[in-house]
Amino acid sequence: MGIDDPYDFFPDDIRTELFIRIGSHYFKDKIWKEWSNATKAIVPVIMKHSDACGQSFPSQTRIAVYSGITEKSVRQGLKGLEDFRDFGIKKEITKRGWLKNKYWLKPAKRNEKEAIFISHAFFNGGNWALLSSCAKAIYPVLQYFCFWDFDLYGELEEIVESPSDFVDVYRDRKYDFLNAEPEAIAEYSGISERSISSAFQSLMKCYFIESLGTIDNRMTWKLFKQPPWIFNDYLNEQVRKRYKPKETFTY
Repeated sequence: MGIDDPYDFFPDDIRTELFIRIGSHYFKDKIWKEWSNATKAIVPVIMKHSDACGQSFPSQTRIAVYSGITEKSVRQGLKGLEDFRDFGIKKEITKRGWLKNKYWLKPAKRNEKEAIFISHAFFNGGNWALLSSCAKAIYPVLQYFCFWDFDLYGELEEIVESPSDFVDVYRDRKYDFLNAEPEAIAEYSGISERSISSAFQSLMKCYFIESLGTIDNRMTWKLFKQPPWIFNDYLNEQVRKRYKPKETFTY
């Protein structure tokens, strides 16, 4: 099937070895906070399609499907990027005479400190598409605030390792930890505190996070590095129903 064939957006190979990188300045400089929910939904999807130079060519339909929003909302999201210095868009004509958008998002430096990483599996598996708008807005912020604890991880996974094994355990870890306060999450995401609880419910339902309860008097969560469950078959079927071409016959 072609790259923009709407019948097979969500592949069997969800590419767990690939990650998008979002620079820390998106959060430190409050860039992410000021964007609309539509823009927040599409930026990671455009990054997922980008090459090493930050260039990509996904159709608006493809962006809509992976973002879990409408094509109209995609256009609204793109409008929100017009003044962003690290973004560019221009029209190009293909060899078949079709117009397509060429996007550019300045990529994060490979070794940038505090950059966040999100697995392609969350997009290819349909997990991102199914999140609520508020959940999409806060998830990268949760990644920004997350941390890893060797001792806590070893206890939860019942791993008998010595500190000398830290590098191997860290590299192969299944999740990080989060215990950020709602006020901080709201401040960096642009989402109201009262919306955070429902956003967390959506993130749990779509297998981004899991509650660990209260640890050291703070609500603590697992942030999965890869989704434990994906929705690709279900979403491909939904795409087929929505974009099924109407039969046209000449009698």
